[in-house]
Formats: sequence, C-alpha cells, structure tokens
Amino acid sequence: MGDQEDPFEEFRKSSPHHTAETRPSGTLILSAKQSLLNFQPVARRALDIAAENNRRFKEHTVRGRRGEEFYDQITIFP
Repeated sequence: MGDQEDPFEEFRKSSPHHTAETRPSGTLILSAKQSLLNFQPVARRALDIAAENNRRFKEHTVRGRRGEEFYDQITIFP
C-alpha cells in the first residue's frame, strides 16, 4: 500500500467480538468470536469500508433460529 493509510487497520487486531487473520497475500479474514450478534456491527462496518475502497469481499452468513441471517465471517481481498 505504500504511504497510504490502511482503511482496515482497526480490524487487524482481534477484539472481544472478532478474530482477525491477515494472510501473506494481504487477504484479511474476520470471524465472529463468541456472539454472532456482537459481531454484526463489526462485519457491517468492514463491509462498508470495503465497498468505499472498491475492495472485493466475500461474506459468509448463518441462519438464526428465527430465520434471520447473521454474518459469521468476512473475507476482504487486497
């Protein structure tokens, strides 16, 4: 990325709500840690930033008991 600021810096360290893995290729993988509900704001923010920065991403969702869908993993490609 050179001198540009990394738009995903805030996600690169794991938090109580997510784990973060950066692959050698630069791919960033965010996964729900304990609570899918608590991971949703993290996932939505990461997806918004990816869209703003024209980055390709892949989201993985699981279906809740009431039929709602929750993100459980987000992959953002360089």
